[in-house]
Amino acid sequence: GLPVARAENTMSIGSAAGEPGEVVSVPVRGTNDVPASQYLAYVRFDPETLRIEKVDFAGTPAAEAPADHMWAQSWPETGLVEIGVVFDTFAPIEKELAPGEGHLLGTIVFRIRSSAREGVSALRERKESLPGENPLLGSVWVWTSPRGAHTLLCTIREGAISVLPPSGIRPPEIVRCAQEFRDVAVAWTNPVPFDETRFDLRLMLINVKRG
Repeated sequence: GLPVARAENTMSIGSAAGEPGEVVSVPVRGTNDVPASQYLAYVRFDPETLRIEKVDFAGTPAAEAPADHMWAQSWPETGLVEIGVVFDTFAPIEKELAPGEGHLLGTIVFRIRSSAREGVSALRERKESLPGENPLLGSVWVWTSPRGAHTLLCTIREGAISVLPPSGIRPPEIVRCAQEFRDVAVAWTNPVPFDETRFDLRLMLINVKRG
């Protein structure tokens, strides 16, 4: 018959720490007491503090299976990232996520914005759908039986990224311009990682007449 899903079917968001401009990795883990054929996780973050770089599936059961579908989608303006996996439960592969604790579901890679203030930035469960986002709410486990697919909404245990004060004085960026034939090459250096670079460039053209 259909296995009974209990409160042990959960997901949790990890934590990390870094300085403005640095890249940090946050694992998303799950615990399931029934074999899962799919899972979907939503994580809400502060877009003023963090920028999503990518979602990495390396080291997950989905990457090792391999899964039929793995995807990641983000809404950087509203601060939402989606992690989804569908296992191939059909012959000849017939793979599922076996019951277990602390499965690595995916790793979210963030860059802490250079303008981020010192403090704690929460990574939390999605509780509302903002304009432009996927309207589906909630993170879910999905398992199958002879009677079809069954979906279980699960609770996400929240995590956080601690924004640390810069460990040193940030060196100013040095912008250099050089003429290469008819083109002007612009280059700059910044020993400290930043998530964006802006500068104003003003060129003065000088005409030289031969006498």
